[in-house]
Amino acid sequence: MRREVYTWIKLTVGNGRLCRFWTDNWSPYGSLEEFLSRPRGSRLGISANATLSDLFVEGQWTLPPARSEELLQVQIYLTTLTLVEEDDHYEWVLDGTPINRYSTGDVYRKLRNEEEVDVPLAHIVWIASGIPKHGFLTWMTRLRNRLTCIGWQATIYWIWNERNNRLHRLQYRSEDAIFRLLDRQIKDKILSFRQSSPINSSCLMQMWV
Repeated sequence: MRREVYTWIKLTVGNGRLCRFWTDNWSPYGSLEEFLSRPRGSRLGISANATLSDLFVEGQWTLPPARSEELLQVQIYLTTLTLVEEDDHYEWVLDGTPINRYSTGDVYRKLRNEEEVDVPLAHIVWIASGIPKHGFLTWMTRLRNRLTCIGWQATIYWIWNERNNRLHRLQYRSEDAIFRLLDRQIKDKILSFRQSSPINSSCLMQMWV
């Protein structure tokens, strides 16, 4: 369960002195060791133990030139990040909401059935005396709301990404190129549900394509 639990432990950046660039879950991209595809053994000149404060020198982020879309995304995100005096600290984040105190019960329920929280009306949709095809259609309408939110957030992100590229790097992508990036990201997100809920993953993919 290490990969799944990793996403629930978020490091909130303060002064950046404890935040490990490569392995902590401090950015929207999770572990940068996995997100930044690179040749075997290469760390782009960044130490394996580098912290964010190590990479912030005299008010500037000292990262190598972006040679991939992934590294460009990380660099753009860093421009939105400001180091402050407070220490870095870890938080448990379940269903996108930080919790102030660790709860074994909450984590157990999350491990046992992640979809239990995501679809609170499941017990109403799937009733013993119901007509299966009616229940299936209703289930799709719960799921459609989730897909709408995912698509909406992805659209805002890639428009913002393109705006920064054009203003700061004089780099331009066509509408088709932007849509391909958005399409690929949403499909990857839908596929990530396959292990915990293969039926939902399949339904979401059918709606998207």
